[in-house]
Amino acid sequence: MNEYPLDAFLFYRSYRESLNGMTQKDQLATLLAIIDYALYGVEPTLKAKIPAAVFTVARPIVDANNARRAGGKKGGRPKKKTLGFPDEESIGFENEKPDALYNKEIKNEKEPPNSPPRGKRERFTPPTVEDVAAYCLERQNGIDPEEFVSFYASKGWKVGTSPMKDWRAAVVTWEKKRAKETSPEPESAKRGRLVVDENGEEVAVFDG
Repeated sequence: MNEYPLDAFLFYRSYRESLNGMTQKDQLATLLAIIDYALYGVEPTLKAKIPAAVFTVARPIVDANNARRAGGKKGGRPKKKTLGFPDEESIGFENEKPDALYNKEIKNEKEPPNSPPRGKRERFTPPTVEDVAAYCLERQNGIDPEEFVSFYASKGWKVGTSPMKDWRAAVVTWEKKRAKETSPEPESAKRGRLVVDENGEEVAVFDG
């Protein structure tokens, strides 16, 4: 059995995360309940449901750690490696492994509701006409946003046979294609035709 008050106890990350969503008053009440119980063995009198529920979950973990601490002081198996406390304050963990209750608690933890799926790319969302118009106005490329959206909507937002990944990149492609089509054709690219001059010789004539 532990001799209170204790000098220290393990405070897990899950304790802190369980305070999320509480009012400051309930957060303080929950923290003091865990601390006073772990260090002084004081039974809390929590009236609010959420703080009481959090303490109910934390209590067996605190009890298990304190039991290990008491067992370490009485002897038992020789300690191999502790968490850095002096020998007289060791809580009895070996090889820096937490107790089975803590392992079970971590295993049951879920990802935060707003965290993105691991290993998955962000899903493509087709732009609106307003989105494309704003981007084209920013680039001053003269592309018709309604034509752009209608064109790719009719193709199921695919580029060739592949699903579109970045509509802004497609706008830039349209922009380059438009610039190429509207640029004047160089003299070397003009097509010529052969005609026979007044001397009966064939000569190349370029129109335009």
